[in-house]
Amino acid sequence: MKDISSATHDGRAPTGYRPDIDGMRAIAVVVVVLFHLGTFGFGGGFIGVDIFFVISGFLITGLIRNEVESTGAFRFGHFYLRRVRRLFPALAVTLAASFVAAIILFPPEPLQRFAGSFITSIFSVSNIWFWQEAGYFDAASITKPLLHTWTLSVEEQFYFVWPALLFLLLRLPNKSAPVWGLLIVGILSLLWNFDLAYLDSAVTRTVAPPLADWMANDQASIFYLTMFRMFEFAIGALLNWSPSRILRKGWAAEAAAFLGLVMILVPVVLYSETDIFPAWRALIPCIGAALLIQSGQTARIAGWMRTTPVVWVGKISYSLYLVHWPLIVFYLYWRGQSQASAVEQIALFAATVAISALIYQFIEQPLRKPGPTKQADRRFLGAAAMAASVFVGLGAMIYLTNGASWRYSSQDALFLEAAAVEEDHSCFMAPSLTYRDIDPACYEIDPASSKKSILLFGDSTAEHLVSGFRQVFGERYQVLQYSGATCPPVLGYSEPHTPNCPANVEYFLTEVIAANQYDLIVISNTGRWDPLAKGFPETARRLDAAGIPYVMIGQIPYFGEPPTEIIARLPEGADIGEALREKLHIGCKGTELGVDELVPADRFFSMDEFMCENGVPRYEVGGRAIHKDHIHLNPLGSVMAARAIRDWLQETGNLP
Repeated sequence: MKDISSATHDGRAPTGYRPDIDGMRAIAVVVVVLFHLGTFGFGGGFIGVDIFFVISGFLITGLIRNEVESTGAFRFGHFYLRRVRRLFPALAVTLAASFVAAIILFPPEPLQRFAGSFITSIFSVSNIWFWQEAGYFDAASITKPLLHTWTLSVEEQFYFVWPALLFLLLRLPNKSAPVWGLLIVGILSLLWNFDLAYLDSAVTRTVAPPLADWMANDQASIFYLTMFRMFEFAIGALLNWSPSRILRKGWAAEAAAFLGLVMILVPVVLYSETDIFPAWRALIPCIGAALLIQSGQTARIAGWMRTTPVVWVGKISYSLYLVHWPLIVFYLYWRGQSQASAVEQIALFAATVAISALIYQFIEQPLRKPGPTKQADRRFLGAAAMAASVFVGLGAMIYLTNGASWRYSSQDALFLEAAAVEEDHSCFMAPSLTYRDIDPACYEIDPASSKKSILLFGDSTAEHLVSGFRQVFGERYQVLQYSGATCPPVLGYSEPHTPNCPANVEYFLTEVIAANQYDLIVISNTGRWDPLAKGFPETARRLDAAGIPYVMIGQIPYFGEPPTEIIARLPEGADIGEALREKLHIGCKGTELGVDELVPADRFFSMDEFMCENGVPRYEVGGRAIHKDHIHLNPLGSVMAARAIRDWLQETGNLP
């Protein structure tokens, strides 16, 4: 797709080339790459994606408007042919290289997830795939080399909808119809953001309850789904009707360009991935991008954006975006790291640029222009369809064989597959949920049952014991839970991404224990030892006042990454125990981190003593893995822990 040259008097973008647009692309892709590298000062670099969306809205709308107003028609086939030629070849190369690397490096569970993202990225729906995966127990992004393709899917879905919508609006007799139409689309998209982000989907739940239930993970929905990004495309699109002459001359152009750069660069520094996004926060960089589009062509303060090196980075920005994330993921996974050092960041950035330049020169450029004949275009589309079919077939083979488990011996495959067992988390309060979002049956005693009650209370390390407790205790006890992500069992504690924690704990320690006389509460928490030490005495006081007995489970050892992935990378004959010990972040060092001091000795169960032997953590039972991820036990490990806790409860007289 050609870029846009000088705007006309009404702001639209006719044909021609604008180097400042490539300069904006350079800014967008560089801040994204540095954010993904973990470079200091670029914690909000993800807003580069929003800049791309504004640019796309501006360019695509200008292209469609110019053709419709000059010819009275729009060549949809020609438009989509150009999109396929522009986007598919470089994507195909990236997917092929990523597929080979994933087969070599990934064990079955992450490889199966990779296969799902591989297939959905071909069909331009990977944003939906990653949205459905999102959640507290979701795999780390460092095992998702195609995670960045969600933005390509959003953009391609925009391409599917926008031309038809705009064509219809442009054919209406009212000349202002396109402006009003785009305003309505943008405003509705933004208001829907606010409803999910800040109103707990109150409006959506009133208008369309099934839709609200479908999008229960509010923050993931507004981040990944296209309708919540449409206001960004609309901001760019509306520039084609703006009176731009004022912002293209003199001091007004300089002021607009300066303000635009500030509105982009300040969020890059100040935003973080824990912020609710996009919602209102996206408006700042998006409006900044709009100001730069209007003024960047002439403003001297933006002159550096039009220089040859910056423009060149903008030209290869698509390949840069495609290449950088798989390269980072596979390198860090191979090294067993979660973060690149400063030297590694420089090396990875340089490698990304070099590979991207080659793809741009030898893949993008030769294939992006329409062929000299319709027959040549048909041959290209046929080859693209064949490549896509092969990719889908390969991805399906990997997915349906449980992550190509045939690569391992039957014993190793059994061990690795144990980590991939799916579990029911419907009673668990993910970061965006409150006690109102879960079924009260999760934590309320059933008065019709003659069984005594045991409730697990705490964070996700309480939740991962539930399946084991149900199997071990379920015959004689009602096994209940009240657990929330990153939410210690104390009053008044919260983090930016868990704003509901204080209200959830307050409700439990005020309303729930007043209405439910549990026979035993089993408390478990990981990390956040200072707030636990300060706040637990009040929790204990309230439980004591309610006459409810309780015990405390100690800190479980946890690793820098899932043990199954550590083990899968080890060479034949390597010392597994030693490798796991080296990867421990916490645990197996004979200390309880002060948690044991919060309750009497006979009410404290040491997970450290249970999980460790001579400083080496347990990792299997009967040849099967016991961990789901870096800290949580899978159902097999949960049962193993529940049995040990049952025996301890009996020995100490704490079992009701």
